Amino acid sequence: MADGGSERADGRIVKMEVDYSATVDQRLPECAKLAKACLYRY
Repeated sequence: MADGGSERADGRIVKMEVDYSATVDQRLPECAKLAKACLYRY
């Protein structure tokens, strides 16, 4: 069974369109900073 309400009562799955671009724009610099810190640590 699918979670999060993505399955209809008749069993068909509904494609959910979600725009993650704002989250990606925020997280990429944070991750790059962490990765850089880890590289210089060793």
